[in-house]
Amino acid sequence: MGKAYEIEIAKFQFPQDLDGDKANFRLQVDLRYQTAGGAFDQHTVIMPGLDLFWECDEAKNQKGEHTPDGHLVRLVKDGKWQPEVDLRKAGPWARRFRLHANELYELRVTVFDVNRKDWFEGFGKAIGKMMSMATGGIPGIGGLLKPLADDAASSIGRRITGGDDDRVDVLEVYSADFRKNNTGGGKWSIAHAGYLLTFKASPVQAAED
Repeated sequence: MGKAYEIEIAKFQFPQDLDGDKANFRLQVDLRYQTAGGAFDQHTVIMPGLDLFWECDEAKNQKGEHTPDGHLVRLVKDGKWQPEVDLRKAGPWARRFRLHANELYELRVTVFDVNRKDWFEGFGKAIGKMMSMATGGIPGIGGLLKPLADDAASSIGRRITGGDDDRVDVLEVYSADFRKNNTGGGKWSIAHAGYLLTFKASPVQAAED
């Protein structure tokens, strides 16, 4: 089965000059890893979830306005709004996931600007398409996709986020290699085009019988 890891997004900053109507985010995270049996695989996760996005429009956060599937999480520091997701507000359910792996390798993040009004229509179509393509590959309530073979999971995840039509704009796509540390974990750091994302991997100790 391999070692258990907890993967958590530790920082998500976006460009200071990003328009407010573009600051409603959903991330697709594609993680390449090696299984306990030595095979290479890919795990795809949608963050904060298939039914939720991070609402970071400064004006909406100031007024406390949000849609049912939006989550007001823009960071306030020293009384000023920062171009960053407040991951404490996001909560642990939306910012982390677990998987079993022998080794962790590359992580790719696609940052989507979600259309607030009608993305769910595209989501419904994507679910139908996915169920016809992958037996058992049904997303859980938190947005975790059952691992599929290589790029199949990534392309299906892209459909689910709405990335194949005009309901969602792709703001940024970038990848980073895993940097190990001496505790058995490590991190991926992505800094590109005004975005800064850091993901941490921590080994999870197995529960005693």
